[in-house]
Amino acid sequence: MPSHRIRWFAALLVLMILLPTCSSDDKSTTPEPPKLITVQGSIAPPDGSSIVADDLTVLCGDRTCGVDSSGAFQTSVWNNAPAALVAVDASDNPVLMAVVCDPVQNPQPILDAHSTALALVYLNPMVCHCTPGGAASILASIAALPSLAILADTIEQRLQINPLTLTIDDPVIDQLLTDVVEEYVNDDSWGPAPVALATDRPPASGQAAQSGPIIQPDYERSGHRLNWLGGSSYEITNSYGRWAYCCTPTDSFYLFPNGDFLDWIRKGQPWPPSKRKLTLSVTVAETTIVNIFGYGCLGAADNNWVDLTEEEKLRAHYGGFVTVTFELVTHLLGVVCNTARVTGNDAIASRIGESIIGPIFQDGRVYQRVAAYMQANDPWGCTWFLSKEVLKKVVMSPSYRETFCIITGITLTDGAIRTLASWLAVPAKVTLTFNSVSSAFKTALALNSARYKTTFKVWKEINEFGVIEGMIADKTSGLGIAGATVTIGGDDNNPMNPPHQKATDADGHFRFENIGVGERTVTATATGYRSNSTGVTVVKNATVTANLELERLGAGVSGYIRNDIFIHYGQPSTLFKGSVNIHCRQIGGLGETRDTWADDGVLSLSLLQGTWWVIASHDDYDPDSVQVTVPSEGTVALPRDLLLKPHPTMTGRIYINTDNTGSYEIDFVPIFNQIGLTAEVLYNGSCPLGGSPALLLDCSAVRGTTNASYDAVAFSIRVDAVPEAGAYRLGGVDTYGCTGAVPFSAAAAAFVTTRATCAMEGIPQTFPLQFTFIDDPESAGCNCGITQPGDIFLTEWSTELGEVVAGGFNLDLAGWTTCECSGDDSDDDGVIDTWEVDCAQARLQLDFRLPVGSDYLVTFTPGGAQAKLPQLLR
Repeated sequence: MPSHRIRWFAALLVLMILLPTCSSDDKSTTPEPPKLITVQGSIAPPDGSSIVADDLTVLCGDRTCGVDSSGAFQTSVWNNAPAALVAVDASDNPVLMAVVCDPVQNPQPILDAHSTALALVYLNPMVCHCTPGGAASILASIAALPSLAILADTIEQRLQINPLTLTIDDPVIDQLLTDVVEEYVNDDSWGPAPVALATDRPPASGQAAQSGPIIQPDYERSGHRLNWLGGSSYEITNSYGRWAYCCTPTDSFYLFPNGDFLDWIRKGQPWPPSKRKLTLSVTVAETTIVNIFGYGCLGAADNNWVDLTEEEKLRAHYGGFVTVTFELVTHLLGVVCNTARVTGNDAIASRIGESIIGPIFQDGRVYQRVAAYMQANDPWGCTWFLSKEVLKKVVMSPSYRETFCIITGITLTDGAIRTLASWLAVPAKVTLTFNSVSSAFKTALALNSARYKTTFKVWKEINEFGVIEGMIADKTSGLGIAGATVTIGGDDNNPMNPPHQKATDADGHFRFENIGVGERTVTATATGYRSNSTGVTVVKNATVTANLELERLGAGVSGYIRNDIFIHYGQPSTLFKGSVNIHCRQIGGLGETRDTWADDGVLSLSLLQGTWWVIASHDDYDPDSVQVTVPSEGTVALPRDLLLKPHPTMTGRIYINTDNTGSYEIDFVPIFNQIGLTAEVLYNGSCPLGGSPALLLDCSAVRGTTNASYDAVAFSIRVDAVPEAGAYRLGGVDTYGCTGAVPFSAAAAAFVTTRATCAMEGIPQTFPLQFTFIDDPESAGCNCGITQPGDIFLTEWSTELGEVVAGGFNLDLAGWTTCECSGDDSDDDGVIDTWEVDCAQARLQLDFRLPVGSDYLVTFTPGGAQAKLPQLLR
């Protein structure tokens, strides 16, 4: 007898997600052709655990294999690259791991608690190495550490209780993992030969004095030395195992190490410096500056992160990011994905551009986090954080992945990305502080010997005269004052007739050449400041420094920044939490600008006398500005509070296959004019497959303002099923909002559009076509051949009002062109035997950034007889 299992309009009563209540030389060589070696491995779960071997799949690079009931499996490993083996469950959750450094020497790997502990330690960016010889040595060293046994025993105990132990954030595991890594890096039995702490050093004994231009300093500093080769040709060396970014007045380029970053540690001796030739035009009248930037944690008074300008910090990121990415991340990627980097350092240096660096540091959260690591002098934490961010970007962004592979020569298939995503789901982390690392290890890495910024000055000297240079700085901020007037007094009879008055450059620096020797006076004045003077003694053929600080003529400015989300939800405090960028622009005068941060909604700064625009901005909110007049002294409050309203985004592409023929006739880039994410809300739908209602975060994105034409995407995340950022499978609308439901579903999504319509038999009216996925096994035929809709990958996760949920998804959803899904129960047993479905499919490839509680921004809810969009997905 025929049976209509699900009608389109009835399904909408179950489907909800939208808002419920609110409207040197390249050292690479040509390797031997790689070969795939077969390994016969086995799964050995802890005694008493609930892990079922033949329920697991083993991932190795882009290869997968099943496991039989005895725990045996067979897979292939490339002979020229160590490989991580990851045993995962049906949802790709990691269960056990191992690292095979040489499949010929270890053709029978065992995945158990001990191999998992060893892999967790090895897959740390400061430990991992992707060559077979290096991997074998490192793994042997780790395996011999007493602390490894404690970590392995604890993992075994955890697995006996919960087979998904590796997916849980466990402070005990983190601490034990940290203990092993700390013992490893401080173990004298494997480390480099004892060396003295690296220091800036003068030329070697007996070295001839350099003729021609003067270069200061004229010795190696922070691992670099600038040498004159003759004419306008110079050479700069790079002695440490880090990448650096060099800037001259006319050029900028990368200096790369003459060896792998960890070579010194593995081999116990440093490598010769790399060399790079450059051209400098040096004149008598000016000093030529060569700056070299990178991550360096030398504990010296002149090496403070906060002393760098924003532009200098960015250049230091250029050098440091490349060190982490191409000296450490590529090793991690090589082992996890069983592949190898084939591009040499010189080729990498020529290909690096904004396309690989920009997407990482354009994220304000990443930029601020890395800056905090630098300010705290914590390169270990920075390395781990940046490594994770780069690998997440490789997984999530096809365009970024393509650029990354072109630069490095690494090949990443969809299977390798699946393996990498499974490994990224392991939250275990090393919390080692840099102070816990031995001096020998830090010296070998040159992390305690290098500076963020190393400056070389080049000029031509004139006899009987000297140079005065310095910086005019704001006494309050310490920043240089651009355009300040600097006057040299007491040099009126100078036969060279040099200028005695100049304006400072954009950084507040000045330089006077050809000043006669003797006592001189340096005076600085600037609009809005009190003048200041100092006396100096000019020495023949030398440079004397005269730095001056000027006190502002101005007042303190105070105010508050409030979060519109907190106001809407009636929070006790509406002050914006976290940091907000404050940009101040003077109206008239010198048109000066000032950039700072306001923390937790409180603004306090000093500005010069005059009228200013004060602008508050945040990546995830619309900016707000106010004008304030600043007196010459005292304090002034902003005329009103600055209000930041959330700016959620959802971008990507949507494809529609209206006849289920395998081709998408409709595809478009959605432009949503209304987007919002709720605060935690209790699911108010039924749970037909069991369980009880759970707390959800509901998102909706709508294009259009009338029922005649709109697109609407909705998804919902079950809060108790998502402990942190990571990848999670999406399920059907039957279970996503129900704790304890079977099958389990952490999230669900739906899409409704007027770009395609459906029609019900006997009804002349057409309706917007809706797409979703159903978990109910009895209704599987309504999914139009789709067995799993896809994953949602969360790069940021929070349930707190005002904080951000960010990530993306790539989904396949089913729709019915007849507005219904029906079937035939021919034997009257209550189960549909034959489904009669006129199918359509939609593919959603979308990224999103959504402040929690921004749901009130969605004021238009599509309506109509069949499509009540606010009730979609619930």
